[in-house]
Amino acid sequence: MDKELLFPRRTVQKITGYLNTPEIILLIGARQVGKTSILYLLMDELRRKKVLDSHIHYFDLEDLDTLQTFNRGAKEFIAYLSARGSDTKSKNYIFVDEIQYMDNPTNFLKIIADHYHNFKLIVSGSSTLEIRRKFKDSLAGRKIVFEVYPLDFYEYLIFKKEDALCKTLLKSDVRHVNIKTDIKNIPARLLTKEFARHFNE
Repeated sequence: MDKELLFPRRTVQKITGYLNTPEIILLIGARQVGKTSILYLLMDELRRKKVLDSHIHYFDLEDLDTLQTFNRGAKEFIAYLSARGSDTKSKNYIFVDEIQYMDNPTNFLKIIADHYHNFKLIVSGSSTLEIRRKFKDSLAGRKIVFEVYPLDFYEYLIFKKEDALCKTLLKSDVRHVNIKTDIKNIPARLLTKEFARHFNE
C-alpha cells in the first residue's frame, strides 16, 4: 500500500487506546471502506511510539501462502515467526487482514490470546456474515469490536484538503460556512437534508 495515500481516520483515534490492552482488536466492515488503511495507520502509530519494526507484523490472508501458514494453527504460526528471526518472547503486534478467510479463526485467536500474552492481535474482517458463521465461539471477554464505515463528511473534507471548512465544522457552527465559496465543490449527495435546509431557509 502506498503510504502517501493514507490520511487520518477518526476511528484510529478510538482504537489507539486499546493497542496495549490484552483484548483482540477486531475491525469489521464492508470491502473498500478503509480497514487495511486503518491497520497501516495503527502500525505507524506504534512506530511513533518507538516500537521496533521487528515487533510489528502484518499479514494479508488474501495471499494463499500466508493463509496456509495461519491455517496450520497458532503453534505453527509462532514457530514460523521464530524461524523468521522474530523475538517471540517480547511484545509483538500481529496485524491480520481478512481474517474471515481462515478455516477456524476463533480457535487461532483464542489460543494466541490465552497462551501468548505478549502477542497483541489486531485483525480485520470484510464479511460480517462470514465472520459470524466462522466465529462459532463469541470470544466473549477477549475481543473489542470496531465497525468501520465509509468516510464520514469530515473525513471526506480532510481527503479533499478542505482545511478551512474542517476547522469550521469542528466548531460545530455551520453559520460560519459560506455556501458560495466553501461547499460549492462538494457533491450534493454528500450533504444531508438538514445541512442543505439550513442554507435554504
